[in-house]
Amino acid sequence: MRILSRLQWTKDNLCDPSDYVYWDNKSLNGHIAKSKYTYNSGQMIQAGVLLYKATGERQYLEDAQKTAKGVFSYFVKLRKIKNREIPFYVDSPWFNVILYRGLKALFEVDHNATYIKVMEEDADYAWSHDRDKNGLFSKDWTGEKQDKYKWLLDNACMVELYAELSDIN
Repeated sequence: MRILSRLQWTKDNLCDPSDYVYWDNKSLNGHIAKSKYTYNSGQMIQAGVLLYKATGERQYLEDAQKTAKGVFSYFVKLRKIKNREIPFYVDSPWFNVILYRGLKALFEVDHNATYIKVMEEDADYAWSHDRDKNGLFSKDWTGEKQDKYKWLLDNACMVELYAELSDIN
């Protein structure tokens, strides 16, 4: 039951009740770092789905769905690119892939493709518009800003994301 107590502690201490998106951390002195990153909520979505599947308790699924909806509202922004608006998850690519794990787990249970569809479209857009002459990605999948130096995590995460996308049932 340690898993349940840790999940409950995280929910009680780090879930923003206004949107169900998770804050980053709580220090030993009790200070909550209220910055939000996609990976924190992605982990909680995935944990909620796994607990729902293990226990059948709908509250875990409902919590995961609330967080997915909150993440979508908080992190998906329309970016105007080449005279059209495209929705993008605006966080670090490798954080977004961690989020995707949770969104995929949720999709496999509730079959709501809204959240994973945007991530798939973001990845496909990045593949076509963000790679440099060596095939490497920048942090900004829109292709609007090219990083002089590439980061391994921003590139390796695309391998995982495409593997995860290929496995959708």
